[in-house]
Amino acid sequence: MTAGLNLKVKVWRMNEDDDDVVGGAMITGSAVYFNVNASLTPRRPSQIMLEQGLETDAIYDMTTSARSDTRGYVTLFERDEVEVVHPQGHPLYGLRFRIIGVQPSKRRPRYGHQHATLSRIRESRSQQ
Repeated sequence: MTAGLNLKVKVWRMNEDDDDVVGGAMITGSAVYFNVNASLTPRRPSQIMLEQGLETDAIYDMTTSARSDTRGYVTLFERDEVEVVHPQGHPLYGLRFRIIGVQPSKRRPRYGHQHATLSRIRESRSQQ
């Protein structure tokens, strides 16, 4: 692993499948990158929001390497989803996050890291 990138993540590309029998669009996804070295850093919520007792979103900053183990260079898009797949003992293992923003690297894409802002996905039921 690259120094500082202490996780491996799987990136899912979300797209719309054909409509179901009642005409509703089905959101589906497929894994496009596996074992991408990454690190996740949680952002602290605003103290003002906490003092008012408002619910705050869990927002994280992610840094990834420019390459994956399986498919070469990694390209991230908003609405892609990220799943932590390694190490198994990590507190975020198995959790999924939605990319809400992608920041371009200052370096050439082949050599630099990619930075993204993530929001924690909390599912209320197993089927959406």
